[in-house]
Amino acid sequence: MTGGERAYLEAAYGVTNRDGVTEYSAAVLEEGRALCGKPPTADWIIHNGKAGDERLAAAIEHLCPMFLDGLREARSKERVEREAQPSVELGFDDGVYTVGEDIMAGTYQTTGGRAGDCHWERSTENGDIIDSDLVRDAPKEVRVTVRTGEGFKSQGCGTWTPA
Repeated sequence: MTGGERAYLEAAYGVTNRDGVTEYSAAVLEEGRALCGKPPTADWIIHNGKAGDERLAAAIEHLCPMFLDGLREARSKERVEREAQPSVELGFDDGVYTVGEDIMAGTYQTTGGRAGDCHWERSTENGDIIDSDLVRDAPKEVRVTVRTGEGFKSQGCGTWTPA
C-alpha cells in the first residue's frame, strides 16, 4: 500500500482499529480509485453534485492529484452559482421543497450532532426519486447535495444548514 493510498483511506474513513490491529478497507480504496478513473473534471464534479464531497476531495488529493485543478474549478463555479442565486432562506427544517425556489442549490447538513431516524429524498420535477436514504444512526451530521429544479423532502432530520 502506498503512502497516498493510506492517506486517502484515513481521510475517507476507510481505516478501523480492532484489538490494536489497523485494518484498511479494500472497498473504500477501490471507490477512491474508481473516482479517479472517471476522470473527475470540473464539469463532471458539478454535474454529479460532488464539489462538496469530502471522499472525492480526499481521492483527488491523495490518489490522483493531477485533478486538483478540476476540483478547485468546480468548487469555485459552485460558489459563484450559489452567490448568484436569488435570496432564499439558507437554513430550513423538515418539509417538502423545490430547489431554486424554496431553498438554494448546494450541499446541506443536519444540525445538532448525532442524527437518527432521518429520512430524506431528492426527486425530479416529475416526482421520480433520484436518491433517498433512511439514516437510523449517524454519529455526526447527515449531508445531502441538491440541484436547481429538484424536489427535496425530509422527515425526522431537523434543521438543514449549508455545509
